[in-house]
Amino acid sequence: MTPEYENIILFDGVCNLCTSSVQFIIRHDREAVFKFLSIQSELGRKLYGAAGFDPDDFQTLVLLSGGQTFVRSAAAFEIVKPFGGVWRMFTVFHIVPRPLRDWVYGVIARNRYRWFGRLDTCMIPTEDIQQRFLA
Repeated sequence: MTPEYENIILFDGVCNLCTSSVQFIIRHDREAVFKFLSIQSELGRKLYGAAGFDPDDFQTLVLLSGGQTFVRSAAAFEIVKPFGGVWRMFTVFHIVPRPLRDWVYGVIARNRYRWFGRLDTCMIPTEDIQQRFLA
């Protein structure tokens, strides 16, 4: 992985839950560590596929960081680490076995459009956060 793909969060750009999660991360990522890339973009599809996922089936959040690829619950834990404060306590759930955490993640991922809705187009970042989006 090249430095330009460091600390990249790949997300489903038309999922209400996913775009709300991106907005949450932006609010709490005070050091602006993370950058964002919609899986629907050309580069997003390429990186999602390179991570071993079908770019036509957006079923997981992917974090590219430290030369590693984090997915599902592992990605969520890595993302909240730099937030500090009360969000650090979220990592206590790391004691839950990964298969169980990822099963819960999968249930939510499979039902996210039905439970949270779907946008017609990808989120368009406002000017003040535009530099944090790659495409």
